Amino acid sequence: MAALPNSECRAPDPASRPAERRVLRRLFWPGTAVIRILPYGPDVLGVLLDLSESGCGVEFGIAIPAQIGAQVDVELHVRGVTLARSGVIRCIDVIRRVERETRA
Repeated sequence: MAALPNSECRAPDPASRPAERRVLRRLFWPGTAVIRILPYGPDVLGVLLDLSESGCGVEFGIAIPAQIGAQVDVELHVRGVTLARSGVIRCIDVIRRVERETRA
């Protein structure tokens, strides 16, 4: 069967799709994280929210004693594996005002 003269079969234009803001895929694996604020800060224990090649999200039951841009050492415990990395805090959100719980 021949196609109609005015019809075309083509793939959707990639520019018409919404752009994905994140380049790297995020994994939502359960785990814990210990953050040490450098150079001499305390260790703060948190729950791992998400993980990617470029960073991770961690929820803390306290207000972490750090600011955006602080250098940290991170020790992640995920699926029986421990991963130690150095990094920088890029974002801090207060999620509960009364207990001052935070997400970084």
